[in-house]
Amino acid sequence: MAARSGLSVVRGGRFFHLMGRNDKGRAARFLQSAYAESSGLPVMSIGLGDSANDLPLLKSVDFPVLVQKPGGGYDDAISLPRLYYARGEGPKGWSAALLDVLPRLAG
Repeated sequence: MAARSGLSVVRGGRFFHLMGRNDKGRAARFLQSAYAESSGLPVMSIGLGDSANDLPLLKSVDFPVLVQKPGGGYDDAISLPRLYYARGEGPKGWSAALLDVLPRLAG
């Protein structure tokens, strides 16, 4: 029924999302383009997520990071060749991943 209305249903961490023709990947690409255009410099991007609704975002960035879900597991629906697996759940995993990845970008 959603598809007939031009919508999609995407599983998130706790909820299902009813969405139109937008997703986190499209938003990330828009921001990357806007920053590159305004600065005239190349843009490197990091995307962090923990659920299937984050997959478009993770596919659209230079450094995709998969954060652990509560209980310590990872969403098995997400598999990318250069995916970095954060050590830690939720905000702790997010923080640990950034502290590990950001120095690599600077060096």
